[in-house]
Amino acid sequence: MKNTKFFVFLPIFFVPLFAFPLACNSLGSSAGVFASYDSGQSWQQKGKVGKKESLNDKEIYSLKFDPKNALVIYAGTKENGLFKTSDGGDLWYQVADQSLPKMGKMTVSDLAIDSQDNNWVYVAAFAENYGWVLRSQNGGSNWEEVFKTAQKNTGVTALTVSPGGSSKVFMGTEEGGLFSSSDHGSNWQSLRWFESGVIDIAIDSQNPQTIYVSTSRSGIFKSVDGGGTWVPLNFGASELLGEPTVFKLLSLSSNGGTILAASEKGLLKSQDNGASWQKVDIVVPPNSLPILSVVAHPQRANQFYYTAGSVVYKTIDGGKSWSVHPLGTTGNADCIEVNPYYPDNLLVGIKK
Repeated sequence: MKNTKFFVFLPIFFVPLFAFPLACNSLGSSAGVFASYDSGQSWQQKGKVGKKESLNDKEIYSLKFDPKNALVIYAGTKENGLFKTSDGGDLWYQVADQSLPKMGKMTVSDLAIDSQDNNWVYVAAFAENYGWVLRSQNGGSNWEEVFKTAQKNTGVTALTVSPGGSSKVFMGTEEGGLFSSSDHGSNWQSLRWFESGVIDIAIDSQNPQTIYVSTSRSGIFKSVDGGGTWVPLNFGASELLGEPTVFKLLSLSSNGGTILAASEKGLLKSQDNGASWQKVDIVVPPNSLPILSVVAHPQRANQFYYTAGSVVYKTIDGGKSWSVHPLGTTGNADCIEVNPYYPDNLLVGIKK
């Protein structure tokens, strides 16, 4: 499988540990999880698993905050399975199920949690030479297999739960298949076979019938009828030098019609639901590094972050200017997530 990466109110008296930021240390690590508690100004590595084990030597392919509990976070690794923390990242443990020994050695390329019922957790995994979707109905305590790819050496690369209905799940594969389930993943139907692998799936939270899919070599596609029909979205070849691979799609619910795309050609932006695109002026030299991930502040439409190499870049004015925040690692920042309850708290997953 390719390594393309294709993410209850707390009591008012509770003060989380991550309210007190610590300075970033240059640890020289080439993997693991890094956290910021001050909107990216400073960073620290968070990965303690036990007395002799940590996430610091494990490549992180996916991260996801629990949408109903600010202290619960899941981290998907390369060939080391799924990890979970219940204290905001200070102590992690490997998620396991004795009936599924593959979980300890699987690569987790994507994670999805039901925003309406956080007991439903889904994992896109590669193990035993096949791609899988694993599902938990009790917040990660027990797991079951609900999908397996037909061919060897092809993975499940993208996974998301529709914000319009908690039982609706979408999944994409390295073979180019896009599937949906209306019963929490128990049964699947084919929506479309693309000419290249599915990398990411984004759903408009204001209109869940609108779905965007990025592929590895065929561009971006859009559906406005829940996946029944699809149209390609053209970036404009003269400006963007062809159809770049898009690693992460972000539909901004706080800014209707705006989509951000983290790509091999830079950060791209559409303000008309994908009809037209412009390059965002960023501080990474053109074509020097791929933009692997992008995430936005949940309440501030003009504040978002992207990752390139071992650096996080932040804007508070919609991309007109940027601040630069090195992570202190020799690895590459593959994914970035914002805590939905404490938006100053960011997590970044590092891979070599």
